[in-house]
Amino acid sequence: MKLIPVVIVPFFALDLASRRVRGRLLASALVPIVLGYGVSFLIWGRATFRPFAFGYQRGSTLMSIFRFLRGRASPLRWFLAASDLDAWSTPCLAVAGFLVFLVCQWRRTDPATSALVAVLTTLLFYQVGSSSIR
Repeated sequence: MKLIPVVIVPFFALDLASRRVRGRLLASALVPIVLGYGVSFLIWGRATFRPFAFGYQRGSTLMSIFRFLRGRASPLRWFLAASDLDAWSTPCLAVAGFLVFLVCQWRRTDPATSALVAVLTTLLFYQVGSSSIR
């Protein structure tokens, strides 16, 4: 769930119709995030950022497409000897997210639809999936 605000804020902050940035919306999203991490860092130090490293280093889980691609039913087994693509999940997520952003800008999609597509793309390409969905 930590990724969701970071993923949807750009779609709501950028007014696609007039091509201007909604500064107050962007500030109202970024200021609490920065203050929250700042206070957390003052209290717990570098341990504040350990969950990011943990999420990046652990393997794919059941709610991720990368778990399927590494399993017995993976179509990649026909082409690759080892189909463990967990290391590619972050670059794939970054590229897919950027492409979704560009396509939504190009098509001038409304912010709610754009944010939904961004969240679904994040859930698809995030190697750990979403532990809150069960």
